[in-house]
Amino acid sequence: MGQINSFVWDNPVNMGENAGAEAHENRRRPAFLTALAVLLFLDAALVAATVVWLLFELLTATPSSYASAVAILVLAALAAVWLVVTALATLRGRSWVRAAAITWQILQLAIAVGFFQGQDARPTLAWALLVPALIGVALALSPAVVRATARPVAGGDTLPAGGDTPAAGGDTPPAGGDTPPAGGDTPRGR
Repeated sequence: MGQINSFVWDNPVNMGENAGAEAHENRRRPAFLTALAVLLFLDAALVAATVVWLLFELLTATPSSYASAVAILVLAALAAVWLVVTALATLRGRSWVRAAAITWQILQLAIAVGFFQGQDARPTLAWALLVPALIGVALALSPAVVRATARPVAGGDTLPAGGDTPAAGGDTPPAGGDTPPAGGDTPRGR
């Protein structure tokens, strides 16, 4: 007996949570996605080096506030770990990595702007932070990365980059009484 009240875009009942993931991961990884992952790994390495330097400073110098010094050290360590997790997920083509990468690049842009200003301005360091951040944003928003990290839908396909969903004019359900009731309950086994 066929499925009752199913649509083209519905996942079959026997499909696991990661059903389309294997087909999604087996596709060839775009060069821009790999470049974004490399950039994120480099960022993680630099943040990890900053953590080591902050730890060294905490152990060898007397901070004006131990609580602030430890808080900055912990936040930097968490940022390094998060960047590694994001870079690994980028290699796997996860959809959430674009948002995580752009968020990090915006934070990096803010730090770069800070290095351009003030009495102790360090323009060389500011440019060293600004250029990779702009490249990271461009990579994360590139069409190849957006396609590679789009969420898989039933059948292993991905939603088009334009956000075309069934409700927005994609596949439509068959005409007639095959639409599910408004309450979400579907008559099964009748």
